[in-house]
Amino acid sequence: SMQAMAHNNIGNIQQAMGKYKQSITEHQMAFNLFNTDVHGQSIACLGIANAHSRLGEHTLAAEYYQKALELCEAMSDLQGQVSALHGIADTWYRVGSYESALEIQTKALKLAEGNEDAMGQSVTCLLIGNMHYHLGDVDKAYEQYSRCLQIAESIGAPGIQCRACCSLGNYWCTKKEFVKATSSYKQAIRLAELVKPSEAVQAQDEQLLSILLQCSHLCRSLDLNPDQDSSSTLVYLWGATAMLLNKDTTSLTLLKPSCAEFVVNALAR
Repeated sequence: SMQAMAHNNIGNIQQAMGKYKQSITEHQMAFNLFNTDVHGQSIACLGIANAHSRLGEHTLAAEYYQKALELCEAMSDLQGQVSALHGIADTWYRVGSYESALEIQTKALKLAEGNEDAMGQSVTCLLIGNMHYHLGDVDKAYEQYSRCLQIAESIGAPGIQCRACCSLGNYWCTKKEFVKATSSYKQAIRLAELVKPSEAVQAQDEQLLSILLQCSHLCRSLDLNPDQDSSSTLVYLWGATAMLLNKDTTSLTLLKPSCAEFVVNALAR
């Protein structure tokens, strides 16, 4: 019904504002009002699950993602199944069970491929890459990130392209290829300018944050002085810029004081 759809929409808005408990209430009302509308109920379940996930309530999130999956399976909604599988995998990821998450994402990729869902394929390749990255299989991660970028470019999806470039930048940082990392981050920044606010970084995807964490870690481990080493300085600069675009400036405190000053002064120019 229109009323149920309105509650779902309000729930999405509440979630975007960080009001997760209120979001759950709205989506639950939508679920109840949809009654026999299985498609509407599946969307409501995904909303409830996403909100629980953001609250760190992973058991409840998994429960509603599973419920959404079953509803989507009942009506042969392959796109819905892929979204639900992404959510289930994310709950495993959040508790550090990367192998379980990888197994579920692989299933999601097969569904997206079978449905010729290019967007679903590109997003799933990115998430599979993340799992490989966390498992230490960085070269496998690179393959998935590259495939994600290729598909996203073919369908004109700058948001996914941006996320893929961020991930590729992280890969090159791991390989200590600072020039290539900087190039990837620069490309991500250019793409970010094309991304609509509604397509900003997803809850399941923390790659912009990991840019800064990775750069900070490398600077410490290699004992680089960002005021003297041009390559590491550029990586820091672009990583911090990406963070600022994501409006999460709190992580700038992770930087060394000298580097933080450099970034602020550079951005001020």
